[in-house]
Amino acid sequence: MFLKSVKIYNIRNISQLELSFPAALTILIGQNAQGKTNILESLFLLSHARSFREAHNEHLIKSGEDYGFVEGTLSMQGRDILLRVVIQKGSRIAFLNGKRCSRLSELAAMPSKTVIFSEVYRITSISQALSQ
Repeated sequence: MFLKSVKIYNIRNISQLELSFPAALTILIGQNAQGKTNILESLFLLSHARSFREAHNEHLIKSGEDYGFVEGTLSMQGRDILLRVVIQKGSRIAFLNGKRCSRLSELAAMPSKTVIFSEVYRITSISQALSQ
């Protein structure tokens, strides 16, 4: 299973970003304060329907905007799975293949991807420790 693409809209300093990923390793490189960690946070948000660094929704949404979302396409066993998490000031809503999840935990309960995204969190934690 791998993440084929992601769309990020109004999350932190990202107004709109679309990325496609190869099935191989992807490395994000850039200057400080350019949004690399915000991309990783968006990937974690897509996986767990929550941030690894912020509990308040309004801090995740780009300043001056009412909502944001992260949408990703996973390829799993030859078929695509569409995940989407919408963040509003008072709520988070998760969608799986276009259908609203009754609970946010449904997204995190999906097999395999949790392992992938927990590695994102580990890499981010190491990166933050090294930058201090």
